Amino acid sequence: MENDCKATATYSTQPFDTLSESSSTKQKTEVIRWNAKTVLWTCLIGLIALFVFVGIPLVQIIIGSLYKDKCPVNPYIPIYLIVTGAATLTVLPTLILGVTVKKLSFLLYLNMVFALLMFGWFITGTVWVIQSQNKVQFYNPNLRSTYCHNSVFSIARTLSFLNYFYLTNIVYQFAKS
Repeated sequence: MENDCKATATYSTQPFDTLSESSSTKQKTEVIRWNAKTVLWTCLIGLIALFVFVGIPLVQIIIGSLYKDKCPVNPYIPIYLIVTGAATLTVLPTLILGVTVKKLSFLLYLNMVFALLMFGWFITGTVWVIQSQNKVQFYNPNLRSTYCHNSVFSIARTLSFLNYFYLTNIVYQFAKS
């Protein structure tokens, strides 16, 4: 009665996951590994998209708000950043909601009107940036007629060129199809 429960151990030189795997188990393992890679890449792309579609508009709003009075060469440039950032953050959720919920198709039409207004605002802001480009300086805030804080002007100029790239790509995709 003293040794009723005897355990025996068998030792193997094979790795743990291949001790008794059948071919269907190996296939399932490969599918799980492939699904894990897919999920990882999807999450990575999702994070990049989140940064682009939420991070950049937030940066526009923050920089425009912080340096609102720091661009006397054209005081509308910080306002351009604030409005563009707020409009982008407004249109993205309604666009996603309108696409995913088919009963809310009126949101797609609202977004089309909003996109046209944003396009007009984009052109206006680009004109403000380009008009100020030749006379702006970043080093002497006492020269108010030509001063603009470097962060405000650089972000506005960079985002204007990125918007041109984005719009060109959209026109190309429509022309291609």
